[in-house]
Amino acid sequence: GDDDPDDEFSRGFAFDRDFDAGMVLFDQVLGSVNAATHALLTDPENAGQPPRGVDGAINEGQVRSAFFLQPVLVGKPLPFLELKGGALFAWDAVEHRQGFYSFRAGGSARNHHDRAPSDRMLGTELDWAVTIGGDLPFKAETAPKLNLAAVIQGGHLFVGGALAATDEGPEMINHVQITGRFRW
Repeated sequence: GDDDPDDEFSRGFAFDRDFDAGMVLFDQVLGSVNAATHALLTDPENAGQPPRGVDGAINEGQVRSAFFLQPVLVGKPLPFLELKGGALFAWDAVEHRQGFYSFRAGGSARNHHDRAPSDRMLGTELDWAVTIGGDLPFKAETAPKLNLAAVIQGGHLFVGGALAATDEGPEMINHVQITGRFRW
């Protein structure tokens, strides 16, 4: 995927799909953008035949050709309580392009809103998680070790210039999730 493999810079790279970077930007927003791009490229109203390799547009939130910083703090103030907080700062390694709209614009960079990206900043995300629970106390030596917990987590994305729909300032996308967890 590198546009110039001989220039000593790698611009086309991807992380493992299960590598977690933030909670909202890659998993939710860019995963949805790629799924919508696939739908546009395979729609018979837009093209008689989908381009070769169109299935590669679906990446399930995989980090591709982007770099990021993700500092995280973890604390356990009580034996049954774990707190996590972090931030994600992400940029595209190259000018952001959505396949369908960039192709229609003659190769000029366009995002999923059919707008020229104002910069390479994908966004800034603030993430947090609270886990309440722990090992269940069983006295029998042959009893399995059981763990019961509730996890509440959230992510708040301030959309960067590469993905922005307007020039009016940062858009915010929020995601909150509550999970029950039982392990043995």
